[in-house]
Amino acid sequence: MRHRNAFGETWDGKGDMPQWLNQAESAGQPLEHFAVASASKSTNRGHATIDWSRDPLAGARLATVRPS
Repeated sequence: MRHRNAFGETWDGKGDMPQWLNQAESAGQPLEHFAVASASKSTNRGHATIDWSRDPLAGARLATVRPS
C-alpha cells in the first residue's frame, strides 16, 4: 500500500516509516488517512486525488513543518 502526504511525499511501506508519517501516527492520525489508491484505479493520470479539507491536522505545526 502506498501513502502520501499533502506535500506529495510518499512511502510504499518498505523500509523504515518516514518521519512525517511517524509524527502523524503519533499525533493520532490513522495510516489509512494517508493511503492512496493504486495508479491503475485512478482516473487522474496515475495520481490519486486526495481530499485534504477534512484533515484534522491541516494548519497544525505538524502539517506545515518539513522534516530536516
